[in-house]
Order: sequence, then C-alpha cells, then structure tokens
Amino acid sequence: ARYDPQENEARIEEQKADFHPLATFNADKGRQTTPQPSRFQFFGRGVTSRVFDDTGMDWGIKQKFASGTEYDFKVDFSREVDNPFGRRDVRDSSGKVINPRGPQSEYSGELSLTFRQNLLRGLGYDVNRSEILLAHNNLEVSKQDFKEKVEETIALVEQTYWDLVFSIEDLQVKQQSLELAGDLLKRN
Repeated sequence: ARYDPQENEARIEEQKADFHPLATFNADKGRQTTPQPSRFQFFGRGVTSRVFDDTGMDWGIKQKFASGTEYDFKVDFSREVDNPFGRRDVRDSSGKVINPRGPQSEYSGELSLTFRQNLLRGLGYDVNRSEILLAHNNLEVSKQDFKEKVEETIALVEQTYWDLVFSIEDLQVKQQSLELAGDLLKRN
C-alpha cells in the first residue's frame, strides 16, 4: 500500500506529459536508377540509365496547452538531382565531358505553423486537465488508503499487545487460584 502513492505521483507526471513540447527530426536519402534505351549514342557509347537522387530533412515541434490550443511548427527541406545520363559522364575520344545537359538539381523548402483550437469538444481548461485532476484525486485516495492501513495495523498491534497482557494476567490469576486450591486441599 505504501507504493500506491508513488505510483499515482508517477501517473500525474505521465498525464502532464501531454502538455510538454514534442520535437521531431527526420532525414532520408534515396536513389532511383531507371534503365534507359540506348537511343542516344555519343562516340559509340549509349546512355544506359537515368539516376534520380533525393535527399530530405525535416524537423518540427508541437505542443498542446491546457486550454485545448495546439500548435505545430514544421520545416521541410529537400534536394532532388536528376541526371539523365546516369552516374557516369559521357566523354568524347579526347576525354572531354560532352554531356549536353548535366545533372539538374532542384531545391525545395517548406515552413508551416499551424494553430488549432477545438470549439466544442476539448475546449477549456477543465476538460483538458481532467486526467491530471483525476490522477491528483487518485493520489489523495491512495494516501488516505495508506494512512488507513497504517492505523489498522497499529490498532491490530495494540489489540494483540493487550490480549497478551490479559493472557499473562489471566495466567497469574489462575496460578494463584491453583495455589489457593492446593492450600485448601492440604487443610481439608
């Protein structure tokens, strides 16, 4: 029973965590190679594949407030490289690169900030903090239960002590009665 209050204190912190900010981060890199027909010929060498590289990164932070208002802030960044001649360069007989069109890079970014407030369901402090209030009430109940168990245990120990005292006194009275009965037997 003494661990119940500690467990309920942890539940309060767990419920408060709903209102802590949450940060996210994600990074990825991908490559797609697509075979191409060799319809372009540059000095006997055909283009055999097209390479598409994609690199992205995004991060964000979001939080919910006790009033029910939520915000979400995100930043996305990506870079796409399209190389229609594959990873290798097309060269002439002297070794000079003759790619008519080199790799094409495209950069993009997005920034967003979103606020949301529920108008009917989830509006107000009491509704959003109800789980925290419930956890506080459960903590108080567990403290009272623990106090009650301690008081019951103390009462049981006191009762057992007084039962022992009574048994000792009762034994002494019975021993005295036995001695008096023995004296009476001798006199008779």
